[in-house]
Amino acid sequence: MKKIVYLSATIITGSVLFFQGCAHKAEVLSSVKEEVPILTQEEQEIIDIEKLFYLNEVEKMEVLVLNFDKNHPNSTFRNYLQLLLSRNLYKSNKLSDALVANMKVQNEAFIANKKLYYEALFYSSDIYESQGKYDNVLATLVECEKNKDLLNEKIKYFELPLKLAISYARLNQNDLSLKYLNETEIGLKDFLSKGNHTRKSISQLYYEIGSGTNQVVSNDFFIEFKKISLTYKYLIYSLNLHEDTFSDKAKQQLMEQLKSTWNLVSMEGTQEISKAEKENIKFVKLTEFSKMLNAIQLMEPLEDKQKTNYQKEFFSFVEDLQNKTYEQIYSNYNYTPPTEESFRHNVFREKLQLEEVKK
Repeated sequence: MKKIVYLSATIITGSVLFFQGCAHKAEVLSSVKEEVPILTQEEQEIIDIEKLFYLNEVEKMEVLVLNFDKNHPNSTFRNYLQLLLSRNLYKSNKLSDALVANMKVQNEAFIANKKLYYEALFYSSDIYESQGKYDNVLATLVECEKNKDLLNEKIKYFELPLKLAISYARLNQNDLSLKYLNETEIGLKDFLSKGNHTRKSISQLYYEIGSGTNQVVSNDFFIEFKKISLTYKYLIYSLNLHEDTFSDKAKQQLMEQLKSTWNLVSMEGTQEISKAEKENIKFVKLTEFSKMLNAIQLMEPLEDKQKTNYQKEFFSFVEDLQNKTYEQIYSNYNYTPPTEESFRHNVFREKLQLEEVKK
C-alpha cells in the first residue's frame, strides 16, 4: 500500500541564450525541461519488489528481498520490506508467522521510524481479525487513530475509518459505526480529488478497500454479514469500472464472500434453543441477506449491452442466490406457527412477491 520511495523530478531551468547574427538580433530562447530522475540501485530494487508484492508474485518477491538484504545489509528500508513479507504471510493465511514478523517490525521501528511502526500496527489488525481476536483489533485501530497523522493518506483517510466502522458494527454500536462509515466516504472523495487517478488505479483502489477484510473468520452469520454489508459496494464499484484485471478479481471476491455468508445462514449455533427459536433466527438471517442482495441488484447497469462478461456472470449469480433465498423464506414460513410474529413474516412474504412482480 505504501510507496516507500519518494522521488521527485528535478526541474532544470534552461539557460537563456542570446544569439546575435551579422544583420539582426536573434530571438531570445528560453526553455524549461524536466529531467528524468536517476534511481539508485537500492531504489530500483525496492520498486521491483513492490511491483511483485502488488501482483501477488510471492516467490519471486521473496527472492528479490533476499538479494536486497545481501546487496544492502545496512539499508534503512529493510524493515519496510519485512513488513511486506509479513503481509504476504497474512495473505497466505500463515497467521502466526505473519504476526511474529509484524511484531518484529514494530519492535525495531518503534524508536527509529514511528511512521513504519504505526503502519505495521495497522496491518496487525488484519491478523487479529483473522484470528478472531476482536478486542485486539479494536484496541489496535483506536491506537492508530490517535496517531493517524503518522499514517499514509490511503490508510488515514479511508482504510482506517472503514475498519473502525466494521469493528463498531460488530459491537452493535451503530452510531459510531455510521460515524466512521461517513468518514470513510468523505476521506475517499478527498483522496480521489487529489492528483491524477487513472480508471485502472481507481478500480484497484476500490478493490483493495472492498477486499481488505475479506477473510471469513467466524461461524457467526451476523459478524460476517455486517462485514460484507459495509464493503460490498466498493467491490461493485471496481467491477463496474470495466478494468479487466480488477473487475475479474472483484467479481471473484464478491462471489466467494456471498457464498460463504450464504453457507452460514443454515449453520446453527452451539447454544441449545428450541426449534421455533432456531426457525426464527434462520428467518431473520434470510430476510437480512435478501435485503442486501436487493441492494446489490440496484447497482447492476440498466442496459445489457453496457455489461461486461464479468458483470453478467456476477449479477446472474446474485439473481440465482436471491431466488434461493426467496425459496428458503417461503419454506420456512410453512413451519412457523400462526402467531403474531408469523403474521408479520407473512406480510414480509407478500412484499417480496410484490417486488418480484414489479421486476
